[in-house]
Amino acid sequence: MNELAGSIIRRKENGLLLNQAFYPLLKSNGLLDFETIYRYQGGQIVKKISSRSIVRIELYAPEKHILYLKRHVPERISTFVSIPALNFSGTSSQGRLEFENICDFRENSIPTVTPVACGEHRIHSNRVESFVLTEDFHPWISLEEMIRDHPEFFRGSEGTERKKVLLDKLGRLAKKMHRSGFNHRDFNATHILLRYTEDGELHEPALFDLQRVDRKRMFRFRWIIKALAELNYSLPEDLFTPEDRRRLFNAYHGKSSLSLWNRFQYLWIQKKTGRISRHTDHMMAKRAERRRLGLPER
Repeated sequence: MNELAGSIIRRKENGLLLNQAFYPLLKSNGLLDFETIYRYQGGQIVKKISSRSIVRIELYAPEKHILYLKRHVPERISTFVSIPALNFSGTSSQGRLEFENICDFRENSIPTVTPVACGEHRIHSNRVESFVLTEDFHPWISLEEMIRDHPEFFRGSEGTERKKVLLDKLGRLAKKMHRSGFNHRDFNATHILLRYTEDGELHEPALFDLQRVDRKRMFRFRWIIKALAELNYSLPEDLFTPEDRRRLFNAYHGKSSLSLWNRFQYLWIQKKTGRISRHTDHMMAKRAERRRLGLPER
């Protein structure tokens, strides 16, 4: 599959919410209930911290499918926040929210990963464990990985042209996301997916890791500040110039001549980028100290 667009046909099965297209795969592998999926043994651990883990698993039916299982440890949940589409228990677990966010992004033609299933299990009146299962997005690659492993791709005259196309598309993607009523709270190079054709043409960028999505329209005027500041911080200064960053901002607004309010926004984004940098440095120092003391990462 690996097409990061298109609406999802959802199916409820044994308390799970499934992507109908993956029902045969899950059924043939005996993965049609919460306990079997959440307690799945095997696979390769990709990430493990105190609040969640991500495991890469391979299933066959008969061809191979690579999936990623994100498990959330028991968390406190709020019973007054509910997504009616699932109608599980009036809860709002992280696994469930991410599955719904993915589906909603795709229904609004915002490319993102393919959801497979989600489930949640209430342990106590205000605690729940949950998971979300998604399909591997290969051959897409994160912008962070492109920058880290192939910085030359964005250098020289050809790299300059590639950056122009990329930043124009990212600016329009952010605008479309916000107009659709969503703000990815980690809108940065880590969570932006790219795919180039053999001729070097860039597909529309996609987003993933939709666990943290803001829908509070009351503060919508701040979405551009937070999103573009996050992205700015994740673009290294030795590859992306001030002109590149201005291009991203202009692409968001779809114009080259900026109003006084737009200029104020841009200054606000620059200041916010600086605050993110200082906060990140502080958090990295704290994590390094936890590792030195042999404490688990949060």
